[in-house]
Amino acid sequence: LYLDENKFTGQIPTTMGDMTSLIDLRLRINNLSGSIPTELGKLNNLETIYLDTNPKISGPIPVELSNLKKLSELHMYEMDLNGPLPKELALLEGLIYLYLDNNELTGQIPEDWGQMGNLEQLFLTGNNLNGPLPETIRGLKSLEMLRAADNELSGPIPTDLGKLTKLEYVYLEDNNFSGEVPPELAELTKLKTMHLHNSRLSGNMPPEICDLKDQFSLIELTADCKEVICDCCACDN
Repeated sequence: LYLDENKFTGQIPTTMGDMTSLIDLRLRINNLSGSIPTELGKLNNLETIYLDTNPKISGPIPVELSNLKKLSELHMYEMDLNGPLPKELALLEGLIYLYLDNNELTGQIPEDWGQMGNLEQLFLTGNNLNGPLPETIRGLKSLEMLRAADNELSGPIPTDLGKLTKLEYVYLEDNNFSGEVPPELAELTKLKTMHLHNSRLSGNMPPEICDLKDQFSLIELTADCKEVICDCCACDN
């Protein structure tokens, strides 16, 4: 069901939960409002959901979406969603793309999300998330792109981030991290871009990470050069 880029208003009908043969639901770029109906959790054949770019849709992410075991893509960015990230989304073992950026989501990134071993892209930029990047992130073995910039994340960057050897893009700028950049990130030999500026990190950029620019595919590395001593970084200050 493709209803993108119209001027639809009003709420998503709860009766959509009766369309049990639906595989692909696309309602993006409209003027829809209200909350996401929990009845969407009845659509057991759904593989893709696009609800993004409906800035008047608000409320929490329904826990019932965790019933959609065939789901591979969940696009809910540029909306007005609030509340915590449901830990139950970890039950979506086939999920590949999870886009939740530019909402008003709060709380911490659930430790349970480390179970999503098929996830390739995780977009959380532009929310109000706090707390640490969980150590369980090491379970995201397929992750290629991590975008968690412009939040209130804190604590050290976990060393186990370096175990996600498929990572190509890491965006962690504009957060409240502490400590130094872990040298274990030098294990990310496929890395092309890593943004760490305006994140309250300090110390020295490990030379092994700078070596990624000379020996592998790293093109763009940013940091606060007044706080992080780095000869190979593009400086944000």
